[in-house]
Order: sequence, then structure tokens, then C-alpha cells
Amino acid sequence: MRLSVKAANTNEEDMRKEAAGRSQPRGRIKAPKEHDEAYYLCVSRVVDRRFIFGDAEKEIFVQMMRKHERFYGVRVMTCCVMSNHCHILVEVPKCPEVMPSDEEIAKICVDLLFRREKGMPGASPAT
Repeated sequence: MRLSVKAANTNEEDMRKEAAGRSQPRGRIKAPKEHDEAYYLCVSRVVDRRFIFGDAEKEIFVQMMRKHERFYGVRVMTCCVMSNHCHILVEVPKCPEVMPSDEEIAKICVDLLFRREKGMPGASPAT
């Protein structure tokens, strides 16, 4: 027996989006594979559109974003962090022909963990 189930909109935000005709996410556009890099504008907002980012929270957000930037090998061209949302313009390089080894990825993870524990955003562990 085959059942067809349609989820009911019980969330008030979902109902408002559906009423406004915005219930489905927009399609994603990807750069052609022959390009050396691609640029993406990322927008993210806080849950319930709450205003939670003060100056200290914005600084922490930017520090975390920079760590992710290094880990994922992308470059943040510019960003704007506001009290309830952010805009980030990211340059994404072409996927490398040879992916990093597990050891290389582990070294990056340890390096980022060390920086967080020591509270030094730009420091590298002593070798």
C-alpha cells in the first residue's frame, strides 16, 4: 500500500511564507566547471528574526567565520553582520584535482582546535 503524505504547516512562519508565495527555496545557481573560481552571495538570518548580535557577538561570529574560511579553503571577500542577519560574499576556488589526504585534514582540524583552546585566532601550534 502506498501513502501520499503532505506535511501540514503548523509553524506560523511557514504559513506566512506560504501565504506570501515564498514556501519553496529558490534554486541554486552554480558556476560552470571551467571557471577557476566562483562567487556566491550568502545570506543567513537569526531564528525568529531575533536581534541577538551585539558588538561582541558580531566579533565572535567573524572570528568563527574566518576559521571556517581557512578550513574549507574559501575566501570571504566581504561580509556585513547585522543584529539579526548577515551577508557574506565568498570566493570558492575550483575543486582540486587531488583532494587533501586524511593526515592533511587532521592537521588542519588540530590547528583550528589549538587556536580555539588557546584563544589565539591567528596562532599556530609549536612544532
